[in-house]
Amino acid sequence: QIAGGIGGHFKQDVHRRTFEIGYWLGEEHWRKGIASEVLQLMTNWVFAETNCVRLEAQVFATNVASARLLEKNGFELESIQRCAIEKHGEIIDLRIYVRFHSDYEQRTRTDSCDILSL
Repeated sequence: QIAGGIGGHFKQDVHRRTFEIGYWLGEEHWRKGIASEVLQLMTNWVFAETNCVRLEAQVFATNVASARLLEKNGFELESIQRCAIEKHGEIIDLRIYVRFHSDYEQRTRTDSCDILSL
């Protein structure tokens, strides 16, 4: 039986160093630490095996549990896209969470990445 899934893809063109990650977990498996463990493993793998600088996850504003999961795993809320999506007939905000590769994390906090030599 499948408990959930996780995956992602690199964005294109000038965003090619950003990896967008997504996941889901069946309700019967919630609050067991599974999603946190898998997200941590996937994050570590992406940073170790690819040239990713930035991981990005999009979360519906109504999904508080998913936002907490990302925060527990080192992601930070970067922005809120107001009235960005429709789900079940309702217009809701979309929250963008990010986590940076450790080689770039300190520079993003101090320099805002205006120009970083790669």
